[in-house]
Amino acid sequence: MIEFKACRKCHHTKGPVPEGYYMSESVNPRTGIKVPVMIECEHHRIWRIKKSAEKKFIDNGFNKDFYDYDIANYKGNESISNVNRLIKYVHLFDNKDENIKRQAIKSVIYLYGPNGTQKTTLANWIGSELLQKGVSCCYALMKKIIDELWESQRDEEAKAYIDKLLKCDVLIIDEAFSKDKIHLWQSGNQIGYIDEFLRERLNNGKGIIFISNNSPSEIESQGFSHSIYDLVNRELLKTDGTMKMTDKYFDNIGQIPESLF
Repeated sequence: MIEFKACRKCHHTKGPVPEGYYMSESVNPRTGIKVPVMIECEHHRIWRIKKSAEKKFIDNGFNKDFYDYDIANYKGNESISNVNRLIKYVHLFDNKDENIKRQAIKSVIYLYGPNGTQKTTLANWIGSELLQKGVSCCYALMKKIIDELWESQRDEEAKAYIDKLLKCDVLIIDEAFSKDKIHLWQSGNQIGYIDEFLRERLNNGKGIIFISNNSPSEIESQGFSHSIYDLVNRELLKTDGTMKMTDKYFDNIGQIPESLF
């Protein structure tokens, strides 16, 4: 969590007044007598709001390391047009026209590309921006969703988790439609659960942002049903929401990660 740093006005080494607050006087409107009051410092108020937002960010599944990410730090130019589209998407939630906001909420977006192309970073940035705008937004791995859907048939905690994902305005699903990340049973039972889950969200006007190494056209080849492929592609056509990401972070900062061996 972000640590609070008191300013001169609200810093105290001892006494009953906690850091972040200071003593002042206020006139009682009935008696006209000055009385001491404890006032929250503006620095503390800003910190408290930011801390609350950061906690919500983490509680909704996002990575705390990305909370303060600045989109200006995106590296690369090949996919910058798609980054600009995502910025425009986020700004739609500032629009005073409620119809535009509703259209933004129900949008389906599909970011895909190889590892290291900053897709998850962008997903966390979107989540942070939307939460700060008062839009309920959650992040989850597709494997986690599938596992919890199965467990929710018998476990109340898993059911509560799935209910939260169903009700939030925008759900970001990472590592989507990847057989390398998700173990699918030969029976295909899991496919029915995720199909029903996605349809329930979309039927209720709730948006989804998919993050994947695979393009939408590869959904079936990754072991998922034609029904899911058709559902996702039909929704993407409504918003032209498919975006290929190719800017590799380490290529664009002129570095390679240190060897793990």
